Amino acid sequence: MRFFKRSHNQNSERGVALILAMFTILLVSYLATELAYETNVEYLVNSAAVNRVKAYYAARAGMELSLLRIKIYSQVNSQVAAQAKGLVKQELLDMIWKMPFSWPPMTPDGLNQVQKEMIEEKTKDSSMDGNYMATISDEGSKIDINSLWGPSKGVRDATREQLLRIFENKNRDDEKWARSHQDLSPGDLVDAIQDWVTPSNQSAKGGDKASKFSSLGEYFPPNRGFRTVDEIRLVPGMTEEAFELIRDQVTVFGMKGINPNNASKDVLMALDASITSKVADEIIKRREEANAGGPFKDPNDFWSFVSSQGVRIDSNKQKMIPILTDTVYNFRITSTGSYKNTTSEIVAVVFDVAKSASQSYTLLKTEVSSSIPGGGSSSGAGTSQPNSKNSNNSASKGPPRIVYWYER
Repeated sequence: MRFFKRSHNQNSERGVALILAMFTILLVSYLATELAYETNVEYLVNSAAVNRVKAYYAARAGMELSLLRIKIYSQVNSQVAAQAKGLVKQELLDMIWKMPFSWPPMTPDGLNQVQKEMIEEKTKDSSMDGNYMATISDEGSKIDINSLWGPSKGVRDATREQLLRIFENKNRDDEKWARSHQDLSPGDLVDAIQDWVTPSNQSAKGGDKASKFSSLGEYFPPNRGFRTVDEIRLVPGMTEEAFELIRDQVTVFGMKGINPNNASKDVLMALDASITSKVADEIIKRREEANAGGPFKDPNDFWSFVSSQGVRIDSNKQKMIPILTDTVYNFRITSTGSYKNTTSEIVAVVFDVAKSASQSYTLLKTEVSSSIPGGGSSSGAGTSQPNSKNSNNSASKGPPRIVYWYER
């Protein structure tokens, strides 16, 4: 009987010990799993942070290289203008900034295997971990939305007509858009945009314009120029679809004129109702192909080509459309960096204040001169082009002036 009782106690103790051992194993397993999970999460978070940093600095590398290219272009262009104007084709100079640049470099067609291997070897030896793609575009060739107000009436009227024509062309060419936007009045919308930038409290259609902006708060209407293109979203009556339609065609860093050598097809069609899609395609073909004539040399060259396509625009109306074929000096840079599965994008706008002010002065002076009897030019559109002898062709000192910077 005693033996049985002792054996029963031993079995009970063994059962408790087994339960404790199992609980201990479960607890240690849980702690180990949690530790591994937390460690893995911490590793992933830190890796993502490192990837973001590398992607960002890859984008910064593309941005810095693009700024250097713009500076080189400005210096080379000013030297050519001063020493060998006409001997070097402008389209060759424009390649300095127009060509997209990426890292690793894209291997051009026609290379043999040895050359490709040399490029791959040099790429591997580089300390650059990330990749980037940097593009530069002409910002000044877009429609300057702030030109709806300014000292030049010709520029104001031309800007208003160009904005209206963007909507008119869309309604004409896109039946689905026209049906879904029957209630959208382009005239009222452009009036609201103009009311934003004009300094007076008088609305474009008469009356006090403050009531139109009352929903936006006590600081509206702003009576100032737009500071960013995205601000156009705040204009009363502006829909997201209407904004998307014009956003890539307008800018707040324009040149108070349109450069047909770089303007988009939509901007070219906005110059005049008689410039159809087919004519715009011919303009682009002419400027991009040397055999077809290459870039336009001056406004007269542009209007002559337009006339050769069967388009008839009155010479007085040509004077009201400021056409610029001078060199480009307002740029938009987009640099996208990537590392593994992470990307970073930087967008910047470079603006030459001195040359932009000089251009505005030239256009205003031409307009005033044309309004004086006997003081205008008989060549029509040629008055829109600044005199190359009086143009400021010297390169600005220091790095390019950045007026807009956006990271995402």
